[in-house]
Amino acid sequence: MGSKLTKDEKRERDKSRLWERVVEKRAAGAWGAVDYALAREAAYRLLTAEEKTEFNRRKAISEEKRAFRESLRQDIQAELLWALKDGEDLDGTEVQARVRRLKMRRLNDPNTPLTLRQAQRLLRSP
Repeated sequence: MGSKLTKDEKRERDKSRLWERVVEKRAAGAWGAVDYALAREAAYRLLTAEEKTEFNRRKAISEEKRAFRESLRQDIQAELLWALKDGEDLDGTEVQARVRRLKMRRLNDPNTPLTLRQAQRLLRSP
């Protein structure tokens, strides 16, 4: 039988592995450690002050985009619900045109947090 690690030994092993990964990511690229920390919250405490600032900036942008997408999704659902209540065909050109206009209005809003590429992708999505 293999030797079993104690709880403390496992914790220390995991910490050292996490530290190694952060160092590897930091060496790999300018913000590699920040990208890693965004994917693995536990790595946040190993970031430098500059990296933590970048992490917080990126996380705030990500949350803002998520909130925008959720808000837009709810608006589209409301538009489709009104069309359904009015007995319209949800796949019809008139309803789809209203949804596209809704997306365009929201994307042209100066407070929109999306990049141009993300906005274009969003317009193509059903």
